Amino acid sequence: MFLTGRFQPHGQTVLLELRRQPPSGSPETRASTIRAGDRMQESFPTSRDDPGGTAARSIVVAARRGLGDLAGSGPGRLRHWGACSVRLPSELNRAAGAGRVDHRSGLVDHRSDRPNPAAAAGSLVGTEWSRLPTTQKVVALTFDAGNNDGGVASILATLRATGTPATFFLNGRWVQAYPTDARQIAADGYSIGNHSADLVHFGTLSDSEARQQILEGAQIIKSVTGRDPRPWFRSPFGDLDARTIKIVNSLGYGSIFWTVGTQGYLGTSGGQSVSSVVTRVLGSLQPAEIVILEVQANATDHSTLDADALPTIIRDVEQRGYQFVSLDQFMLSMGPK
Repeated sequence: MFLTGRFQPHGQTVLLELRRQPPSGSPETRASTIRAGDRMQESFPTSRDDPGGTAARSIVVAARRGLGDLAGSGPGRLRHWGACSVRLPSELNRAAGAGRVDHRSGLVDHRSDRPNPAAAAGSLVGTEWSRLPTTQKVVALTFDAGNNDGGVASILATLRATGTPATFFLNGRWVQAYPTDARQIAADGYSIGNHSADLVHFGTLSDSEARQQILEGAQIIKSVTGRDPRPWFRSPFGDLDARTIKIVNSLGYGSIFWTVGTQGYLGTSGGQSVSSVVTRVLGSLQPAEIVILEVQANATDHSTLDADALPTIIRDVEQRGYQFVSLDQFMLSMGPK
């Protein structure tokens, strides 16, 4: 069996300890000190008391605050593997404590590591973030899902391969049209936000209509993915005003705008290219930048420029000394609320 992962501590070093406990005999331990951006692999030999014979299973262990994922696979039965634990520096333990630990398996369930919705929404009352409230060199990649799913498979593959956290704003009708994609986004543990039920201009809606769009969007997302999208909301066209922001806040959400849009959704037929998408993101690069990308393929030329540009964006942003955070991770990094 082997365990392998890529880790992105925020300028920190962590000690990763892996322990294999066979059905009989002494436990075997592997420990590695991992620095930002490191890749590691640890191997455990199989033995007669830990036979193969079942399909490979995947284990995901997250280390909080964007430290990345540890992915493991192997032929042994999952129940034969003991604890996989991540020991964090003391200053990170508070954030780690926000997650749920399965004490039977010793695995940390990173998908339950969510900020307190009321506290997060409270920090956004009467306003919306066009950048994260920090001076740290962090960038939030946010993906809007509202039209089609042409770029989803590529985007998820890139995020997995690079260990990059991200946030997805899911539109209710999109979730209904592409439930498998929505479930995969949720299963992979990315932050999820509410993108309303329909692609509507909120400025044209009455108060009751706006409330219904938000509530129905949340209901669809929860029924399909099992995830509550609170506290994150983004209107389909980014056209909230003081009246509609107040409605958003009253339902337990904070509104997320953006620092830069890639315009990749315009496609090659709209004069865009992979190069133009990358240039737009890097040209505005600054601490706390929120980038908006689309999961769709262009309806006319079927290009998926945002998905195609994503590997270069991640590489070039990291080379400039920045780190990526999801909205959930960022909120948790601000400490207990």
